[in-house]
Amino acid sequence: MGISVRTNNNSLRATRVLKNNSGKGDKTLEKLATGYTINRAADDASGLAVSEKMRAQITALDTYSDNSENGISLIQTAEGYLGEIHDMLDRMYELCIRAGNGIFEDNERAMIQEEIDNLNNEIDRISDTANFNRLPLFKGDTYIAAKVMPPKISGSLPGWVTFDAKTTASGTLAETYEIPGVDANGNPIINKHSASIVDFSSFSPSDISNSVGKGFYTTCCTCDAYYSFKFTDQQSSSVERSGRHYIYSIGIGNAQSAEDIYDAIIAATSNGNPNNHYTRIRKTDDGKLMFYDERSGVKPNKAAEEGLFDIGIATNADIAERFIPGNIIINSESGKAGKIVISLQEISADSLGTSGISVTQADSSMKSAAKCKDAINIVSLTRAVLGAQQNRLEYTINDLDNASENLSAAKSRIKDTDMAKMMTEYTKYNVLNQSAQAMLAQANTKPQDILSLLQ
Repeated sequence: MGISVRTNNNSLRATRVLKNNSGKGDKTLEKLATGYTINRAADDASGLAVSEKMRAQITALDTYSDNSENGISLIQTAEGYLGEIHDMLDRMYELCIRAGNGIFEDNERAMIQEEIDNLNNEIDRISDTANFNRLPLFKGDTYIAAKVMPPKISGSLPGWVTFDAKTTASGTLAETYEIPGVDANGNPIINKHSASIVDFSSFSPSDISNSVGKGFYTTCCTCDAYYSFKFTDQQSSSVERSGRHYIYSIGIGNAQSAEDIYDAIIAATSNGNPNNHYTRIRKTDDGKLMFYDERSGVKPNKAAEEGLFDIGIATNADIAERFIPGNIIINSESGKAGKIVISLQEISADSLGTSGISVTQADSSMKSAAKCKDAINIVSLTRAVLGAQQNRLEYTINDLDNASENLSAAKSRIKDTDMAKMMTEYTKYNVLNQSAQAMLAQANTKPQDILSLLQ
């Protein structure tokens, strides 16, 4: 080969080799820095496609596992409520058997009936309010009315009905009324309740004809129950229900004084305890009527339409409806394979068959005890189903986590860097780069040999 000044082939060759080794060394350094052997599609097109598909599957498995954990939380919440209902049914069963004892008089059985009625009311309260992330737990597969402000009929308050100034100013149950009570030890105390005072003292029998169809309404402080009190010229009172709306038609046809109307309202609402959660009605010491929330310190929320008290007759509380599914599907769409269904049955005094039990007679007490036993069996079966579903979800979580672990290992073999192997590669290219740099330096000194020919 001739000696040339214009083209230094040795230098070009060393430069090319240095460039190649430097590029491979940079890629090796990138893989060491990121921990991935595939950082772009050019690194391994097919490997990237497979690993990304696996990553999506792993993400889905981990999310399904989280969904199953949430399903277990829902089941545990529901069973906690059912445990309390179980305790109440056991107590009702005990009371029914006790009332069947012939030594009790009617007034003593009436006291037992009062406790049973309150236990049924508490079961209904749990049925209405128990929820998980605002999903009702014991409504079953049904439609319920949305919580809306009931419509009012303008100018529907009789002139002889007046509200206290606090209610008139706020449009809600006032927050500062004091009601005598007793503590756990039986000592007298004063509790502050949200309440409104209604005064009928200016009523006279001549007002009856002008009062028909007029009245007022109130709502519960914490739920979607509405109560309208409409005056009629009948001699008896009645109640009709539309969803969560109760309309009490108060017959004042034979009323001679405000006292007669007070008594009619209290009688129509089951001795001042209407079929609701917390609303109570009682006569005050100065001869007026008080509507109040029985829980001390609970304040109304006008923005949420809770604890309202105002003029008008609510004509329809079922303005809008929403569907509540009785079955919650976990980890799949309805109708597809792989779905896990959590069954949420309706649980209430009506569905359990305890709403109408009576212990006022010895014979009826034993029949009521049988109904309580049937209700206990219903709740037991419901809890057993939920327990089985929880066990299934726990196995599902183990299965999903195991699959996620194995797929992650498979993805790692494709995409993750083998650090030991890559360090060997990096060291190799680092040495080759240093060698190429040294040879490039030697090649660049080669043309200087021509100078000796020119001397």
